[in-house]
Amino acid sequence: MVSGRPNTDKRAHKRARKEESHEAAEDIDGAAASSPEALQDQLVPAMQEFDINAILKNSALAAKVDDQAITLQNQATTLSGQAIIIKKQTNVLHRFERKLETFAEDTRAAVETANVVQDQIGRYVGPVEKHGNRLNFLEAKQEGSGNFMLACLQRMGEFTSQLKAVRAELAATKQELATTQQELAATNIELVEINVALAATKKELAVVNQHVNAIQTVALDNDDNLRWHYGKHLFQVSTAVTKIRYTLSSSELDGGPPPPCGDSVWSIFQHGIDIDPERAAMISFWQPANHLEALVGKSPCPAKSMVDPKHQDSMLIWSYDQMQRGTARLGAILDRHNVPADSMILTFIPHGVEWSLVMWAAALKCHTLVCRTVQLLHSSLPDDQQLKEYYFRRLRPAVVIVEDDESAAIVDKLQQDAAAAGDRSSDSGSSFFLGICLCPLTPARRTSGSNWISFASDIVSPRPPFTDEESSVSAQQVRDRLDRISNIFFTSGTSASQPKGVPRTTRNVCAAIASHTAFSSSPRAPEIPRPGTVGLIFSANMMALSMTSPLIQWYNGGTVVIPSRVFSVSANLEAIERCGVTNMELMRSQLVLLAKHKDFAPRKIRSIRVIFVSGEIITVGYLERVREMLGVGENVLLVAGFGMTEGVGALGYPPSVLEKGMPKPLGDVMPVGTATPGTRVKVVDVEKKVSETTQTPQNDQATAEKEKEWEVVPRGKQGELHISNEAYVDGYLDGLAPQMFYRDRKGTKWFRTGDLAVIDESGMVFVVGRMKDILKSSVGFFNPTAIEAFLARHLSVEVCVIGIPSPMHGEMPYVILDRLPENGTATDVSEMFSQMMPGGSGFSLGEVITLKELGLDTWPITVTGKMQRHQLRKIAVAYLKTKDISGYALDG
Repeated sequence: MVSGRPNTDKRAHKRARKEESHEAAEDIDGAAASSPEALQDQLVPAMQEFDINAILKNSALAAKVDDQAITLQNQATTLSGQAIIIKKQTNVLHRFERKLETFAEDTRAAVETANVVQDQIGRYVGPVEKHGNRLNFLEAKQEGSGNFMLACLQRMGEFTSQLKAVRAELAATKQELATTQQELAATNIELVEINVALAATKKELAVVNQHVNAIQTVALDNDDNLRWHYGKHLFQVSTAVTKIRYTLSSSELDGGPPPPCGDSVWSIFQHGIDIDPERAAMISFWQPANHLEALVGKSPCPAKSMVDPKHQDSMLIWSYDQMQRGTARLGAILDRHNVPADSMILTFIPHGVEWSLVMWAAALKCHTLVCRTVQLLHSSLPDDQQLKEYYFRRLRPAVVIVEDDESAAIVDKLQQDAAAAGDRSSDSGSSFFLGICLCPLTPARRTSGSNWISFASDIVSPRPPFTDEESSVSAQQVRDRLDRISNIFFTSGTSASQPKGVPRTTRNVCAAIASHTAFSSSPRAPEIPRPGTVGLIFSANMMALSMTSPLIQWYNGGTVVIPSRVFSVSANLEAIERCGVTNMELMRSQLVLLAKHKDFAPRKIRSIRVIFVSGEIITVGYLERVREMLGVGENVLLVAGFGMTEGVGALGYPPSVLEKGMPKPLGDVMPVGTATPGTRVKVVDVEKKVSETTQTPQNDQATAEKEKEWEVVPRGKQGELHISNEAYVDGYLDGLAPQMFYRDRKGTKWFRTGDLAVIDESGMVFVVGRMKDILKSSVGFFNPTAIEAFLARHLSVEVCVIGIPSPMHGEMPYVILDRLPENGTATDVSEMFSQMMPGGSGFSLGEVITLKELGLDTWPITVTGKMQRHQLRKIAVAYLKTKDISGYALDG
């Protein structure tokens, strides 16, 4: 501890210096008093005490006095000069005194600081002394291992240099890959344009052929020598023309090599995250802005979106960064509950951000996702009950996600029934079970012994809280495989009563996104702001379309909008307007509902730029009516899209085509695109197989593989559409309908779509109907789609044509209208049909019926928005049985 004594000594010294200064001043004053005048004043009284006359008589004494007077006078003068000098010195001393006071204050503060520091040092003196030996030991150990540390540092420096070199090489490789991808995309587009140019060449060759035939005729009619002279040249030209015509006229398309794609489903999401993590990835129009905020975290700034700032607080908007954080934490919950690898996740939840998080988490943790509707879970219809039992018995899900406690009770019952059935025919799944409920669980559910957790509490605010590692995603977490089943969808069942399971692998999903975005991501793609696209989900979340469309948006760094809990036209319209939706991909029936809704107004969809319509045959008349109903101009692109539950992305539109607007129709039917990169397409005559051989695989498998070849039809002729693309599945669940999948002699995998299609001279594909819908009359086959397109265009009504068996005429086409045309009758429709058919063809209509006559308000459609023709046929047959109609095999 520093003593306060030095401070006291300094103050005493200061006082002493002051006293000395005062004494010096007094001395100076005394000296000043010895001036001649003052001396005289002092001498006069003194001289009065003596006898002056006596003294003056003494000359010696007088002289002495005079000398002393002179001396005193000189001394007085000297003292006056010294007084002036001392006064100056006094002023200097006063200035130094003031400085000393300042120094004293600074010294006192320094002493106080030193006291504090010394106190702190004192606290550590003991521990330092106590551990002195330990410090000495560590110092010795450090000194002893110095050479080893230097060697490690040197080795680390070498590794760092190598790492920098590898990183530089990797960056160069990535740049080369990006360049190669751009060149590949440009090459694919060139291939498509070459195909178009070849079609134009065909037309030119046809003209040349006509000239050749004319010359040949002239040669034959005139001179034999002339005929001989030109004969061999005409033969060579004719052979070349025939060869080129055969090549051009074959209904085959090759989109070129496949584009590069990722090796995991998560890579699709990561691609969008890397574009801009601050951009809005998800907008749930119907959920509050702070919903699940504890799970995804609050963004430091609002996510970049097209939403007007005044409306942002009325809806949920999550950035890519928030989606990634929420996904990582949901995946951590699955890990905490020991969900096995490659598990099956079955959901019965509505549209919302929970559904999106589950989709992302399934991709991150490489689980298989199956989505079904909430309505199916609560349905008591026998067919629906059979489906639910099938899902639990066959799929055996490890994780089931439902909306509320009532739904959890239904799942428990289905689980018990599946366990009681004892069906172990499938090895998918295990005895493990975890239930997740979006809403809070009741106390009874928590104490029932069943393994249920709540999304609202156990996942959003778990105990213990999420760690930093659980809140982030690293590439090492993803252990995907190309052959892993990523999703299982089910066909719509529009033409059959039982849908088929469609298992899409990781390879299928990645190839679908790569093919689907090949044209749009090419250097020559239309100038669509990216990643400024905002896509709206119209369909139920159990559809392949409702999962594929968001994947495309997220891959491109766009925004996905969920307008409502369940399908609502009014909510869709409001979401389009407030969220700035630019892209819509929906079914034909949904687009009609949108245009005819009472709340519709063109201003509500002014942000729309592209509308993809799919699901059924799209005709010119339909697009014209829709464009008129929507009140949109040519700035909005209406595209007839093509996609199936079995695969998507095989057909699309090159930029060179879209820049000129939609291609020309084939009759009334609009095209659905041409082959995309990685796709091969052909239209075949299924009645004429070139060969069908059976070969036993060399690996001695018990099953044999059939190689099939069909005759490819010429351009312009209809046949069955076959597609080869890695985006399409290899087969249905449980091996159903194996005839729909085959390999040709070259080992190429093909899928039979079951669609009737035509490829025109420019390479555009037109889907003109379904093979199973083709009606066989006694006078031949006819396509109901052609009749529907003709009547719909000329009558401005919605039409569906079905076949009713007749013992005399085979199948008779019956026309069902949503309403009779204005000022028209059923007879008028029949007459129009007769005028459409060529004379003497023998085709005739069975009857024209309206929905009202069948007791229907709307068309019977599936949850996916497709027409249920088989259901409509049942209703029509039941109606016709109530009428007195003879000669028709209504039970056939």
